[in-house]
Amino acid sequence: MKKIILSLLLLPLISLSAFAELKLDPPQALLKRAQTGRTEAREVILDLQQNISEFVDPQTFDAYFSILDQLEKIADEQKVNEIYPNAVKALGQQMVANGIRWLTVSRDPIERIMYYHRWMNMEIAASFLSNVEMEEKTLTQPQAMVFAQNLEVLIPWIDKAFPQASSLRLGYRTVISERAARSLGREDLSEEDRLFWLAKVYTASGFSSALNYIQDGVLHLSKEKQANLHVYIHRYLTIANRLAADGDTQPFWLTNLSGDTAQIIAMRAVFLMETISEAEFRGLLGAMQANDLQALTGQWIARPPKEAYLNEYLKLTKYLANELKGRELSKEANEMARYFVKISAPTRARQKLLEGTYALKDASGKEWIFTAAFARGSEVFVGLSDKMGFVSKSYFFLSYVEAEDLFIASERERSEDSYRNWAVKFKMKEDGAIEVTDLAATKSEQFLRGKKVQSYPNYFPESSATPVDPAGRYEGILLGKKMTLEVTAYNGLTTAQMYDDMHHLNFDLSVGTFATDSVLYLTTGMANRATWIQLRGVIKDGAYRGQVIKGGKGLVGKEFVLKKVSK
Repeated sequence: MKKIILSLLLLPLISLSAFAELKLDPPQALLKRAQTGRTEAREVILDLQQNISEFVDPQTFDAYFSILDQLEKIADEQKVNEIYPNAVKALGQQMVANGIRWLTVSRDPIERIMYYHRWMNMEIAASFLSNVEMEEKTLTQPQAMVFAQNLEVLIPWIDKAFPQASSLRLGYRTVISERAARSLGREDLSEEDRLFWLAKVYTASGFSSALNYIQDGVLHLSKEKQANLHVYIHRYLTIANRLAADGDTQPFWLTNLSGDTAQIIAMRAVFLMETISEAEFRGLLGAMQANDLQALTGQWIARPPKEAYLNEYLKLTKYLANELKGRELSKEANEMARYFVKISAPTRARQKLLEGTYALKDASGKEWIFTAAFARGSEVFVGLSDKMGFVSKSYFFLSYVEAEDLFIASERERSEDSYRNWAVKFKMKEDGAIEVTDLAATKSEQFLRGKKVQSYPNYFPESSATPVDPAGRYEGILLGKKMTLEVTAYNGLTTAQMYDDMHHLNFDLSVGTFATDSVLYLTTGMANRATWIQLRGVIKDGAYRGQVIKGGKGLVGKEFVLKKVSK
């Protein structure tokens, strides 16, 4: 207490004339007079009470306020309390009620702040809390850190002094928590400051505000600042860990908000195509409840990324699938496993340069032709036929089994129905060879091996930066015949019908690329199961130029040019 009083007395010196204007003896003279007897001590207390309203500046006020501890000791010695119980305590409450207008948490030393609280009752502490709330709104970031440190020292004292005043105790925690939450929303926060403010969140509302600031920051991240996503991940995980440490004491709505925040961060990473580490992603998944993981699974499958992010996306998808399995969410785990097989196939196909024509032989030496071509986006069509053309098979769905480094081409996507779904398995070898297994074939024709003999032209490097409308009628020679191609484009879906000069429908090309960038791939779909036909090329200078690929055969004929004759 001596240290506190000394701190208070280290104020600008008060002139004797200032004391004279108060019609009150200087502080030390008052103490000396109080020591002369009980009556005199009581008179000193009364003199101070009568002059409280005359203390018009903090220096004068603190000069007298600082002697209360000594005055209380003298009053005890003079047995003032036997006649006037708690006389100095009552004086202290009256004085501090007048003096709190000069007390600031951000600028005053903690010793002064604590000394003022020493004389407060619950009503005065509540009044001071109102001052604190207003002060907090005016602070710079450096001032706010001092403010938070000092307020944090006060909280245990408030808890002990007013154990029944729950609203007051919560109020002090709320002020510091809300300031911490706002600070955590700043992108320019250093790691040291981040840890500082995270430790200053005490209330559910504070955690809620912090999570909302994180959500808002993540949702407003631009491509230029997407690296800041990692800052938000680290802040979120620290908050999630604190919430987890509190167990079931947090309200359910806060747990839900935390799970929502984790989902937003995960999906924003995909949208921004930001690479996040395994530890970061697993941390997000670990902070989610079962219902959060179920919700994320639906969003994850519904919003596949752009091709440039597929490699990273596949890694994250695998972690998500493992988390679902570990949480025994069997329905979602199976759904995610099937999805992983589906989306990984086109990525691995591009990495392994699968597209092309392969010459194969079976165990008896019979020759076969195997073809694989990208039809639209992530769709890969596969064809298999014997060289003589007696056997021809088409497969319209490609999946990939990562554990075995194995592709599976099937007629349609896997389902739970009882209809047969013919399929072939194939594996790309390091020496450039390909091994194909067709279990539906006879024993001598089941296992095929060969190598690539033909690559297909890629027209995407010729794409146009200016949007192109591919719809219209195109005419020219194709496959040695005069052909008409009717192209329809609607809502990003491109289809076409190809007619001969007798207007007989030759091909219904139901699978098409968007083509607004001038690159148009048109492929027959599952309606033509025996074999598929693909036109791939580019629309430029009023014409559609490209080549024909046939499933189970490869490139057919020379490059065609079909002129656009009408829209």
